[in-house]
Amino acid sequence: MPFKVYLAGPIAGLNYANATSWREYAKDILSQSGINGYSPMRSKEFLSHIESFSKHPLVENDPYKALNIMSTTQGIIGRDSFDVRTCDLVLANFVGATSISMGTIWELGLAFGLNKPVVVAMEDEGNPNDHGLSIGSCRWRVKTLEEALIVTKSILLP
Repeated sequence: MPFKVYLAGPIAGLNYANATSWREYAKDILSQSGINGYSPMRSKEFLSHIESFSKHPLVENDPYKALNIMSTTQGIIGRDSFDVRTCDLVLANFVGATSISMGTIWELGLAFGLNKPVVVAMEDEGNPNDHGLSIGSCRWRVKTLEEALIVTKSILLP
């Protein structure tokens, strides 16, 4: 059975293309080694018209919940937590983030609690997610997505 990597990272404040492009790239690179990448944006093409996802989508007046069950609070938390619980590794890409990604921090905490390996891509300085909660939950921190993909493969593959 192929390894499963959960592709965590900021979504709030981004548009659909920005939230999905790096994940599609990572999935392509990982698949060349027989590793499956799982995006929290999969099957959410119905959000492609959104110019910028709200900073706090998991609230009662969430504008996306009427679009699809997978964009409700329960749908997002349900699938994302399932993905973290069932993955072999979490790869979090914070490179270029302009605000704190509370959802990704939560996912990293969940991964840490489940003893999942976590690889984080983040600049050395200036990233708003450079915090003890994000860095303390990972064992491998690198500066680029490309480096994170190399580390991921070196952890999972013989």
